[in-house]
Order: sequence, then structure tokens, then C-alpha cells
Amino acid sequence: MNDDWGRGLGEDPDRPKSPAPKKGYRLALVNFFRDSVPADYALRLNSSTNGKALMKCFATLVAHGYTDDDIRQMILQYMQEISRRPLPMDVAPWRGFIANLDKLANQIDNGTSEDSTSETTTDRRLLRED
Repeated sequence: MNDDWGRGLGEDPDRPKSPAPKKGYRLALVNFFRDSVPADYALRLNSSTNGKALMKCFATLVAHGYTDDDIRQMILQYMQEISRRPLPMDVAPWRGFIANLDKLANQIDNGTSEDSTSETTTDRRLLRED
């Protein structure tokens, strides 16, 4: 269905159309993720990458308007984060990436990374009120 101006219902006229992704972009991103995983995670018993889950995640990101470069930047930020603060032994890197996807996407949208903020913020729910 279209509205009176020939646009699809609910379509944002100000949002630029993202170019169609190249064929095989998801597999290339999975390979980039696998190659970016730190060596100590690659030797764990649980798999460091789950291709199907990551491909679905990457397709969702592209559908929301993120480019391959944005996704690669998210992967690099996540790898820096797990290098600084290691994941628990029972958490595979791909699961942690998907779990932190909203935070990584917000960092890309805002143009910030954790390194660029000088102050650390603590969730108010964790602070004790005496």
C-alpha cells in the first residue's frame, strides 16, 4: 500500500536508502569475526563462532540500515572490549557479541566508543542508598 505521495506506509522520507548489500557479505563478515577473535578464545571447548546465528544478526543489522563498515567497526569494538574484560569461560564470543549488539549499535550511532569516554558510569540500581 502507498500513501498519497507514492511512498510506502510508514516509510521515513528523510532516511536515505542504503545500497543493496553485495552477495556473500554475511559470510565475509562471519569470516572477519572469526579472524578477529583473540587467540585465547579460539582454543576453548565451545565454538568461538556460530555462522548461522551471526549471519542472521548481520542480516538484521543491514536491514536496519547499517553498512558493512559499521558492522566491522562493531566487531572490532567488541574484540577490544573482550580483550580488556575477558568473557566468562562458559560464554562463547559470538553469544557475547549478539548480547551486546544494542550497546555496540548505539556506540556506532553516537560515534563514540568506550575508550573515548573518560568517566565510567554505574547503573543507579547498583548503587546503595543509605
